[in-house]
Amino acid sequence: MVPRAAKGSGGLGREGSRSRPAILALAGLMVARLLAPAPLGAQSASAAPADAPLAFRFALRGRPVAGPVVEGGQVWVISESREFFVLDESGHALARRAWDAGEPRFIAPDPFGRALVATKDGKVRLLNRAGGEVWAVKPVGLLSSPPAFGSDGRSFLVAGGRLECRAASGAPLWRAELPGAALLAPAALPSGGVRDREGVAIAVAGGRIAAFDEDGAERWLVETGAQVAALAAAPLAVPAGSPHSGALLAVLGDGSALLVGSGGAVAEGGRLPFVPVLLEGDIDGWVAAGASGQVARLGPTGIPSWNSGTEVGMPHSVGRFGAGAEGRVTVSGSRGAASFDLDGVPMRALAMRGAVGSVVASPAGRVYAGASDWILYAYDFELPFGTPAPSASDEGGLASEARELAASDPLWTWNLRDTDALRSELADLAKKLRSGTIGTEEGYAGAWAAAVGLGLGPAPESPFGGPAPDGPQPIDPLARARACELLGALGSPRAAPALAEIWSTDPEPAVRAAAARAVGAIGIDPDGAFLRAFAVALDRSVLDEGLAMASIDAVEALYRANGSLGDASAALALVRLASKPYGSAVRSRAAEVLSLLARGP
Repeated sequence: MVPRAAKGSGGLGREGSRSRPAILALAGLMVARLLAPAPLGAQSASAAPADAPLAFRFALRGRPVAGPVVEGGQVWVISESREFFVLDESGHALARRAWDAGEPRFIAPDPFGRALVATKDGKVRLLNRAGGEVWAVKPVGLLSSPPAFGSDGRSFLVAGGRLECRAASGAPLWRAELPGAALLAPAALPSGGVRDREGVAIAVAGGRIAAFDEDGAERWLVETGAQVAALAAAPLAVPAGSPHSGALLAVLGDGSALLVGSGGAVAEGGRLPFVPVLLEGDIDGWVAAGASGQVARLGPTGIPSWNSGTEVGMPHSVGRFGAGAEGRVTVSGSRGAASFDLDGVPMRALAMRGAVGSVVASPAGRVYAGASDWILYAYDFELPFGTPAPSASDEGGLASEARELAASDPLWTWNLRDTDALRSELADLAKKLRSGTIGTEEGYAGAWAAAVGLGLGPAPESPFGGPAPDGPQPIDPLARARACELLGALGSPRAAPALAEIWSTDPEPAVRAAAARAVGAIGIDPDGAFLRAFAVALDRSVLDEGLAMASIDAVEALYRANGSLGDASAALALVRLASKPYGSAVRSRAAEVLSLLARGP
């Protein structure tokens, strides 16, 4: 059994329903709560084992059957009591939900504080940080490993010999047949392929590694000459000046390392004294762990700088946290955890027994382990390194790409003055999105749809002479609205800034409403651009009823997709919509969403 401490007490609370007038009266007081789900009771420790202080213990009411998994300051775990938990790293539960979706295989957090959970019936579910289901799909075949994620939240799912890509919204984007059965989990690649996009690499049978751009275009195929035992990529966002000289590191069955560049060029690295079962990339190298708890640090050229043995048993997590003199390499496994400084000097060790499920370390310096006594234990093991900030979205996103397209490609406007031709092209794009066959056209299609929605086409000459008519081009508002819908169907958060701009600037309420619905369909407003635009507009004007309803729907969709709102001003904007001069339909809908925010998704 994991070393035990004196039990604390905790409670589980949930607000009851309130009438609409009461919600409006208390809305100002609830703003702080609207930013995150209400915490459930955490259990604090009053005693601790000698080798590491016990930070907290949390009652799972059953042994863990999936997790714990730690990412972005959140801890995800499913217990055999058929309950799903999300905790923060202070031990407060952000969510506790009944789990009746079948036996889980793994939990994989995405870049936006949500997580994919795969079950043994073949289904994959995306859950928000409050534990609510955002979407569920059943890929073709049983997933052979956890997915990889792009920085925009797209997931790369591998089932046998097939790779499937889905947008952050769950929309299918493309499928590709692999040149063999996948052996390992896919690795998300940093940008460097076609149009400087990200990608994914997969090790397949026969000693080969296949790479694809994020839109499904084949990037390269490398023959290693031996079976690949471990595969890891450099982080998607590598800081300027990083010494990384390759995008991917592969370690073969004899311990030798190969460095693969973004274009597929292969360089030999060094040789590890063991075959790794875990391999993780960081800002200036890689960390590897072997089946018996060995750990090694490799530099940016794939040359090992040091290696050491530990007593952690079969490793469950390995990684590098922090930098400089306070940087640490930490490995955790079935029998405990160990840490080293970046030069390989042993720093701390934690021994434990009776752990059930994964034993994992986090950047906050904590080690998490479930136990047979139905408790999740958290130990203050190392220095706290803080929670890494989420990957920054592309500056400007699709709005920037749209303007680049409008400035550099004179042919993109060929049909903007022919309403029928433009609508036909929009319909063809919609058909490809519905069938999940957009594939390699995705990048251009997104920029093109954003340019149409933003009205970036050249203004036509006036048939009567004089200046060209003002306003967005194409002049057809239905086409601009349809372009917004297609951006929502593409499902990428990169479109959110463009949609927020359309919502703020388009002269047609119907187009602005389409932009709001598209943001809701994507489910992520990464920089809060739409929520800010929504709040600012209500400070200055009274919205058209259709636009108001679509905007309220978008706020609700964002809340349901994320489990929280990142901007309190959106809640205050709903309070304004729930009052006169808006009509009864708008006021009732705004009050309904306020009630949802108050009680949780």
